[in-house]
Amino acid sequence: MHRRILSIVLASALLGAGGSKCLNLDQALSDKQPFSETGGLAALLALVSSKAYIFMDDSAGDATARSLLTYSADGSLQRVNWSGGPQNIRMAAVANNVIYALDNQNIDDVWISRDGGSNWEQTDLPSSNESEQFKQIADCGGKIVVAFATIKYNGSGTHPGYVSSDGGASWQAWQSTFSPMATGTGDIILDSLECNSDLVFITSSNSTAKVEWASTSDLNSWTSASSHPAGNSLYTSTATSGTGLIGLTCDGSCNSPGLNYSTNLGNGMAVSGTMPNSTGYYHATGVTEYANNGIFASPFLVSEANSGSQTCIVYRFATGATAPSSTAKATLSCSDVGSLYSMPAMLAFDSNLLVSYRGSLGTQTGLLLSKDGGVSLEKVDLSSVWTDSGFIADIEDSY
Repeated sequence: MHRRILSIVLASALLGAGGSKCLNLDQALSDKQPFSETGGLAALLALVSSKAYIFMDDSAGDATARSLLTYSADGSLQRVNWSGGPQNIRMAAVANNVIYALDNQNIDDVWISRDGGSNWEQTDLPSSNESEQFKQIADCGGKIVVAFATIKYNGSGTHPGYVSSDGGASWQAWQSTFSPMATGTGDIILDSLECNSDLVFITSSNSTAKVEWASTSDLNSWTSASSHPAGNSLYTSTATSGTGLIGLTCDGSCNSPGLNYSTNLGNGMAVSGTMPNSTGYYHATGVTEYANNGIFASPFLVSEANSGSQTCIVYRFATGATAPSSTAKATLSCSDVGSLYSMPAMLAFDSNLLVSYRGSLGTQTGLLLSKDGGVSLEKVDLSSVWTDSGFIADIEDSY
C-alpha cells in the first residue's frame, strides 16, 4: 500500500500544433483564469490512467488463483488471467505499471510482469536462501525493496534485503543496523517494512531500538529510534506520512492487538490504545494505510474485522494519537463471507479507499469502497469478474 506524487508535463503535441507550449498551472491560477481556458480539467485527467491492482490468493481453495483484478478510478473492474507465473499472489508492489509479486512458494524469487499481469518473468535474487520466502515487498518511490522474515544486521548475517532501482534488472543487497536485545547470529526478526518515496521504515521486536528508518537512496545507513515508550513492539502493519508513523501491534499470542503512533518519524512510539474488537481472536484482524489525498481529512486509516458482529470497521486518525475506541470510524456488515476473519488489504488512491475482507477459510472475499475520505463504506460488486474461491490478499496502485 504506497502513495506517489504525480507530476504531469504537457508537451506541444498534446496541446496543439505549433511551437513549444507548456501548461503553467501556477500562472493560470494566479491569473484567475477559468481552468477550461488552459485545456480543461477533464482533458488533463484523461491523460492519467490510474488504477488499483487487486491480488488474489486461493491457496486454501483450489490452490491456484493465477488471476488479478484491476479497479479503475471510474469504477470499472477487469480481470487478468495467466497460465504461467505465480500460482497465488500474497503480496505485491507496482511501480511505473510494472508488477512485482511474491507467491506462496518456498523460493526467494520475485515474479515480474511488464504487461499488467498477462505474462510473467521469474527473477532469482542473488541469495543463498533458495528455500525461503520473501516476507516483505514495497514500492518506495520507484525503488522495489524486498526482505525475508529476518534481516542481516552484521557481517555474520545470511539474510540481507534487496533493492532494485532499474525495474528489476539488477538488485543490490542491504542490511539493517538493529542491535539485538540478546546475542544473536547476525540476523534479526523483521516484523514490518513500510516506505514512501523518501524514507523506508523497518521494525523489529527483537531489537533494542524497535524502529529504524533510512533514505531510499541509501538502505545501508539507518537511524535508530531514540526511544520506544510503548511496551508492545511487534508490528504487524505500519503506515507513514513521512514525518509520522502508526503501527498495529500484536502481543506474544496476538490476543489483544493495539495501535502505536509517533509524530516524529519513529521516535517515541506511544500507545494509542487497544483495538476495541480484536481481543481474543489471536490474529491480526486489519491493516494500516496513509492517504495523501486532501479528501481524507484524517489521513491515517486502520481497518479491523469484528468477527463477533460480522462487521468491517475503518478507523480514521489525524496522527494516531486518539484511542481507536474514541476516534471516528465507518462500519458495514461483512457477513457475506461466512465467518468474518480479517481485513487483509487497504489502499487509498486518488479520492478512493479500497478495503478487502475475507472469511475464516480463505475461500470467500469481498471489497469495500469509500468515496468520501473513509467517512462511509459501500460494497463493490465483484460478481462480473470474480466468483471463484480465494481472497483479496493485497491491493496496490499505479499510474
